[in-house]
Amino acid sequence: GRDREPPAVPWGLVLAAPALAALLLAATAPPGTLWRVEAFAYDVTSYHLQVPREWLAAGAMVPLRHNVYSLFPGLIECAYAQLGAMRGGVENAIYTAQLFHATLGVFAAVAAGAAVAELASPRAAVFTGAILLSVPWVLVTGSLAYNEMAVLAFGAAAVMVMLDVRSETWRGAAAIGLLVGVATLAKPTAGPLVAVPVGLVLLTRLNHAVRWRQPPQMRRALTAAAVAATVGLLT
Repeated sequence: GRDREPPAVPWGLVLAAPALAALLLAATAPPGTLWRVEAFAYDVTSYHLQVPREWLAAGAMVPLRHNVYSLFPGLIECAYAQLGAMRGGVENAIYTAQLFHATLGVFAAVAAGAAVAELASPRAAVFTGAILLSVPWVLVTGSLAYNEMAVLAFGAAAVMVMLDVRSETWRGAAAIGLLVGVATLAKPTAGPLVAVPVGLVLLTRLNHAVRWRQPPQMRRALTAAAVAATVGLLT
């Protein structure tokens, strides 16, 4: 038979490989040994891992009077607590937590690329994902047991869904609201940085319908915006 050609290596993977390798390698370093720019992971050791550690010691997710960060929405910290419970202590789950957070960064890159693919070419989508992973702040925070990558991942996924035509249905709008709500549960600043911009983009559909006097589209746009806002707030 014919000799088969070896499968070609996806050039997009090659483009993103250096940033991905640096992210995963940094995620295997003990917290506090890298990234002077992030105060040598001060937030991680005093908050993102310390609060789950104390939750496990207390046997419940309770407010800690000596740590104000325990009063913040703690979606990702809940995940770190779960990983700590599975590993017999948060200190035994440090690298698992860091790699988990790094994979959220990879998901964010994929979701951002998928969103761009709806607007431009697959090549632009690949560049988007590679560039996102190459941003120094993504490398720094993504390699730590932080919560930034969850904001990027859920935010990019919300934009990806929003660019799909099915987002004009109530189910699509509910998915968008759920994603921006979860992003805000991961970090409160995702409210003004993710949820509000996504909501404003949803409202631009209403502006288009009003401008061209299209009552059915106006109703769809209003319904989608209302459903997304309601689900986001409930989340």
